[in-house]
Amino acid sequence: MDKKFTTGILLGVFGVLLFSTKAVIVKLMYQFDINAMDALLLRMGFSLPIYLVFLFIDRKAMKMVQGKDVFAILTMGFLGYYLASYWDFKGLELIDASLERLILFIYPTFVVIMSAIFLKSPITKKQILAIVITYIGVVIIFLPKVMNRSEHFTIQNIEGGGYIVLSAICYAMFLVWSQDVMKRVPVRLFTSMALIVSGLCMFVHAGFISDFQLLNKEPMLYLYGVVIAVFATVIPSYLISASISRVGAGVTAVIGALGPVSTITLAILFLNEKLTLIQVLGAGIILIGVLQVKRK
Repeated sequence: MDKKFTTGILLGVFGVLLFSTKAVIVKLMYQFDINAMDALLLRMGFSLPIYLVFLFIDRKAMKMVQGKDVFAILTMGFLGYYLASYWDFKGLELIDASLERLILFIYPTFVVIMSAIFLKSPITKKQILAIVITYIGVVIIFLPKVMNRSEHFTIQNIEGGGYIVLSAICYAMFLVWSQDVMKRVPVRLFTSMALIVSGLCMFVHAGFISDFQLLNKEPMLYLYGVVIAVFATVIPSYLISASISRVGAGVTAVIGALGPVSTITLAILFLNEKLTLIQVLGAGIILIGVLQVKRK
């Protein structure tokens, strides 16, 4: 197997696993009576300085970035990290972490469709098979939850699900359009610039709608802010970008099938959710789907 492809797979796996902790951490942060924007401010407040440091380290490489790429990075930072994160956090205010992962996982479908339309990338049989297998696994994992909620399905669930769909669309757009830019812009520089754009958008947005009531909160909330910034934002953002540059958005998107498995496990440990035998079966099917991708 090609070494570059294998490395890209491994980077994507570790990035997805770290990103998957985000939903659980956010739900823990909401226990401290804060809203989506407050959680985002804590996340970006602790992560933005790190991105600025890496941008300073890579400042010489900025001379290589062309005007069209600067515009593309600004756009992708706005769509893929600012809007996608905002809609996701809004959705998590209304639905639980497990259901969020189920809905968010539709983004590989958007990636494949967008790649075919805008990048003229053919949809291969193996790609379709891998996605179908992973979707079956995810459905098996979450079917008991959806069925148990059917009698209590409310407007709040629909609204929260709608926010997560918007997040999935924005993230898929980022995955598709970032491939071309990362062929010309170093991966770390691209990621730093995109996340800085996202952070600035977040603070501007907060200036209009937030009352900035984040002072004098419990120390544990700030600890969660540091954890989500470093381990669920900074590190996985660089890993995912590196994966995309090596194996492409389509493969990286399917690797994202590991995310729900990780989220389920963390939800059991920290949110007192239960894992059934059926859900274990679903997790195994997801792993099979990811292995299909690794076989290229």
